[in-house]
Amino acid sequence: MEKYYGNIKIGATENTTGGNSSSELISSEFIHYPDCQQLIIRLPQNGWDGYGAIRLLDSDTKKILDERPLTNRLNGNTQVLWDTVEIPPGNYTVEIEHPKGGKHLLHFSKSDKMELPAAYTPVIDEDLLIRDKFLTELFTKMSRRISYEGSFRGGSIIFHEGDLTISFYHEMGGGDCKFYIDIPTAEKWKAQTKTKLSRRDEILQFVAETVKREKASSWQYVIRKDMIYFF
Repeated sequence: MEKYYGNIKIGATENTTGGNSSSELISSEFIHYPDCQQLIIRLPQNGWDGYGAIRLLDSDTKKILDERPLTNRLNGNTQVLWDTVEIPPGNYTVEIEHPKGGKHLLHFSKSDKMELPAAYTPVIDEDLLIRDKFLTELFTKMSRRISYEGSFRGGSIIFHEGDLTISFYHEMGGGDCKFYIDIPTAEKWKAQTKTKLSRRDEILQFVAETVKREKASSWQYVIRKDMIYFF
């Protein structure tokens, strides 16, 4: 496929009428390297939270040249990355469907000439980095859940959080102990779970509370050195 390295000039940014007409605008920048180029668009809110399609239109003919789910171009939570080297010179509009209706619009033109700056130093927006980190951590924590394998007599209780899974063996107890969950001691936690020790108490508390709520609402529990003890 032919490649076009002409510079991109960012034009007007606007919101169409609809649920987002009074919301924040997107921001954008064009980064040009000797062998590639990128259009970077930053959304005013989490891109995973209900956004629809992102389209590239020829501004003169209104013809749709590219259309796909916005999430296909997301990098993180609010940053959209678009490799524009395959876009030929011309005038274009990017449309992004807003969760509440209406669209974010970005107009730009692409030249048939490439002019590189003498030196390029990326501008790091600390507020955006902090917001992206917060949203990533929030989304990850919201994905937490517990699954179960086996039976009440014995099996596994599995903690899920994003790509992280930790399996804990459980078994029916005797006497006052209804059942117990084996857990790695603090000394073995990192090696057995591949997770920081600083997260141990938080994860075990979530496991204990979730199991109590879902399977043992009338029982109490105690988190000991190497087990969660239900009675």
